[in-house]
Amino acid sequence: MKPRISISLPALALAALSSVAIAATPASAAEVRAGLSTREAYVGSPITMSIEISNADQASVPTIPRIDGLDIKSLGSPSRSSQTTIINGRRSHRVSETHAWQIIPRREGTFEIPEIDIDVGGRTVTTRPQSFVVTRSETGDLLFAEIVGHDEKIFVGQPMRVTLKIWVKPYYDTRLDIKLSEGDMWNMISQDRTQWGIFSDRLQELAENNQRPGGEEVLKADRDGNQRSYYLYEIPATIYPKRPGKLDGSDVQIVVDYPTQLGKSRDPFDSFFSRGRGSMFGDDLPSMFGPRLMVSNSRPIVASAEVDATQVMDVPTQGRPADYRGAVGRYTIVAEATPTEVQAGDPINLYLGITGDGPMDLVQAPPLTVLSKDFRVSDDPLAGIVQDDTKFFTVTIRPRKERITEIPAIPLTFFDPTAEKFVTVHSRPIAINVTPGDNLAAGAIVGRQGPGSLTVGDSTEPQSLISYANYTGDDALKVSRPVGELPWVLGFVVPPVIFFGTVGFRNRHRFGNWFSALPGSDLRAASSMLDRSNSPGEVAQAVRTLLENLHDGQCGSRSSHELINDLRSRGFTGLDACEHIVEQCEQSHYAGAGHVDLAGLVQEARQSIAAIGHPQHGHS
Repeated sequence: MKPRISISLPALALAALSSVAIAATPASAAEVRAGLSTREAYVGSPITMSIEISNADQASVPTIPRIDGLDIKSLGSPSRSSQTTIINGRRSHRVSETHAWQIIPRREGTFEIPEIDIDVGGRTVTTRPQSFVVTRSETGDLLFAEIVGHDEKIFVGQPMRVTLKIWVKPYYDTRLDIKLSEGDMWNMISQDRTQWGIFSDRLQELAENNQRPGGEEVLKADRDGNQRSYYLYEIPATIYPKRPGKLDGSDVQIVVDYPTQLGKSRDPFDSFFSRGRGSMFGDDLPSMFGPRLMVSNSRPIVASAEVDATQVMDVPTQGRPADYRGAVGRYTIVAEATPTEVQAGDPINLYLGITGDGPMDLVQAPPLTVLSKDFRVSDDPLAGIVQDDTKFFTVTIRPRKERITEIPAIPLTFFDPTAEKFVTVHSRPIAINVTPGDNLAAGAIVGRQGPGSLTVGDSTEPQSLISYANYTGDDALKVSRPVGELPWVLGFVVPPVIFFGTVGFRNRHRFGNWFSALPGSDLRAASSMLDRSNSPGEVAQAVRTLLENLHDGQCGSRSSHELINDLRSRGFTGLDACEHIVEQCEQSHYAGAGHVDLAGLVQEARQSIAAIGHPQHGHS
């Protein structure tokens, strides 16, 4: 038995060409060679181009530009080899690197790969142009392809059911009196060179399930009108046309390596009839012809898919409602809200769910202008989440005033392609109860009642501004000594303190930069902003400034509530009062309260930021 010889495509490409681009000086200088595996090719049949760079310490990576009519892709990382020879006692060493590309012609004609500049060891080397001719292998009556629509008229965005039909004439070997089965002929379809276009997702789905389209033997008229036997493969798919006109099937091209001869394999395990296993479409159908029979010769045939006369219509503009957002099909909308018992200015989470038979990923949220009278709604576009045939949207709304009893029905407009008219459906109204927003007073509660919240005792007693959040000593709860019982030494201490305090106050702007570098500067900066606050919004911004400083300024676009939750997770304590004051400020801002005790609001904000306790071991 003669040993088998294996030749790689890059090596074949370089060895087969007589006109090879070579750039070299002395024998030890770098060389660049470019070549094609063949000068004649068929439409849909790949050829290989290789560029070999030898004896180069450093070289740039060559690239092939895009060429109309050719699909060009790299075959991966370059292969490297080294060779040492000794002739007449002289030793030479050669190191080479070979880059390779697969080129698939998509039409007939003469093509040229232009010159390619390569930086080799600091100098530019240019390859010679590489030309080749492409012809179409005569398909004759061996292969047909057609895309069939199931509707005479369809609208842009409407689901369209289509089927790709492939007819392949069975190969019959007269010498062996053998006709290949439909499974064998399906395996002859080149999965690497065939373009499936709009049917790619369906083919990929079959491949993931280890399936392939089934074929059946049918009669079909050939080009001369004579009835012949063919294997018919049908591949259904659902598409959504994006523009009016005739359906475009130019991206569907079927390439079949059609057998021309069968022969016996020298290796009982090397068989055409087992080639389907491990390929894109595993074919578990056994062949009746045994493992020792294989296709010994074949030629490529190519068929472009013809498209039937299904027309895609544009959605009419006449009578189109102003709130139409492009949905085509039939849809319903539902809405839910939580909470439904709120104060004016409090946030309400509104959830919208849209269900229909159209492409749900393209469905947009309906405009919420119906809410603008009684609610504040963000102007930002809503991003939805698709689950099965439903798309969900979430938005936060805030009631502008008290005594609002419901969230009105949300309208959704779509175009019904069956009735050929615009239809508007509504969600059900949602009953809510909105009570007046709380006006803040100087003696307002610092935090919310409940576990872990801060509380203040009887308002008739003086309140301390010192936080005991991180202090657990035995004297933490002792009553402070009355002023009348203070030691006499304070008489000597108080006057200097008053003097230096006055000087410091008059020069506070000069000393501001010095103090900002001292520990606690974050708290002083927020406190200074509170002193200058003229509205609830400015009070909330002062609190947010402290939160941002505790995050080292790395906050992005997160809300104050998100910053507070993050600080909690990092071990900070005493944040309930801080969150409460932020909510009070937002409520006063969005509810449009006529009277706000700004002094009391500032006082409560000052207490809330003083109550924040750092983690015991620093920032996590």
